[in-house]
Amino acid sequence: MAGGAENKIRRPGKDSTGMKDMAERMPAAQIAGILFVFAAFVWLMLPLSVRADMEEGLIAGNDRYETAAMLAAAYAECTGEVPQEVIVVTGQNFPDALSANALAGARKCPILLCRRTGRAGDASALPDPVVKLLKETWQGQVRTVTFVGG
Repeated sequence: MAGGAENKIRRPGKDSTGMKDMAERMPAAQIAGILFVFAAFVWLMLPLSVRADMEEGLIAGNDRYETAAMLAAAYAECTGEVPQEVIVVTGQNFPDALSANALAGARKCPILLCRRTGRAGDASALPDPVVKLLKETWQGQVRTVTFVGG
């Protein structure tokens, strides 16, 4: 077999560059392109009725907590029903929300954000827009609350 070592497939290890080195060499434009493709994929996975309603206006709150509550309310309005389950993650640690995204998609339920206070049972962990959505708008109809993260 001609070609020598340069044609062999190498396993990750001491002799390979690794993902970190590859990421450092990747141009910012390529990273932006990957993120754009991911965002487009997520957009295409939304039901057409939800996309149409979301295109009508911008959904933006005063902070991430209010925006998440507004998105959850808009999703419920588009589907025509109050969700039976919501997922709650901290708004201070994006990997928690990122990992909860797949769970929320599988269970077809919205993600709400809370604050990390470090005190168990602290009512201030739930921002006012989230409390208003759960108590007033949805009138306590949500049956299951799943907390993700730590």
